[in-house]
Amino acid sequence: MTPNVRLQRVTFFGLEAVTFVFIGALLVLWPLLMTGGRPLMFADTAVDAEQGKQIWNVLAGLLFETRPAAAPAIGGRTVAAGDQEESLVGTLRSQTDGDDSFRSITYAAFIGLLLPFGSFWVLYAQSVLVMAALYTVVAPFLKTLSQIIVISVFAVLILFTPLPTMAAFLSPDISGAIIILFAVRMAMGLSVLDPPTRIILLLITVVAITFHYGNVPLAVALFSIAAVLEPKHRRTIVKTGIVAGCIVLAAASLNFMIGVVGFGTASVAPKRAAIVLARSIEDGPARWVLEEDCASAEPRYALCEYWGADIPTNVGAA
Repeated sequence: MTPNVRLQRVTFFGLEAVTFVFIGALLVLWPLLMTGGRPLMFADTAVDAEQGKQIWNVLAGLLFETRPAAAPAIGGRTVAAGDQEESLVGTLRSQTDGDDSFRSITYAAFIGLLLPFGSFWVLYAQSVLVMAALYTVVAPFLKTLSQIIVISVFAVLILFTPLPTMAAFLSPDISGAIIILFAVRMAMGLSVLDPPTRIILLLITVVAITFHYGNVPLAVALFSIAAVLEPKHRRTIVKTGIVAGCIVLAAASLNFMIGVVGFGTASVAPKRAAIVLARSIEDGPARWVLEEDCASAEPRYALCEYWGADIPTNVGAA
């Protein structure tokens, strides 16, 4: 039975795939029925939305400006004509405060593109990407299992797993599910996918990795394990490993290019927030070091000038 399952060709271009992906994406959003259609949000969701709006306003001003001497007005501020020589770099810098940070520039752009049509479409687009990745994993089994089993498994998935809750969040965190699903597909073998479907899945995975800077180490770890678990001969394992490496490299390169072109900074996580430092202050050991140092006669750290000896115990208090 297993060899037959693995030999079945998986494609996005069929009624089964379209139904699974697009109808399934609607079903996993059932928590919206409990919230009156309002998405679940984190404290920094509004920041993502505002930064996304700024990004698209800047791009619109640069792409559709017909008079070279005129300057695009974004957020009530006008960029001088002379500053346009720096193109996207100067304009984006002028529209974001020097201390602004992004969880992900690509995710901010993703929200900024779809949010004007309503938050539902952002959530639905996220769900479609996840369901597409999920389909590549379960598709070989759909024709070999009875409909009752398939429906039962899907019901358990949308009723008793965190997927619907995370899908209802206006957040890039759900992109981690795509990376996990791609790793599973890698371990099962990518050859079962037809070439167009394989390319689409690779592109979805690259975008998912860029949606959250924390996804890069997650992808490296999971893809490395999946490449080893791939149940083929040595040559296929090496080939799968190369594909996985290229995906991570493509995602990191995309972030790098965005940082260089958009903000003049060479980084695979441009404009990133100091998340590791923040968590270290909240959970230790950075907080323990600061508590001792800031209480001394001659503190060594700049944060002591800001907080004094009253070091916050959580990120929200900071």
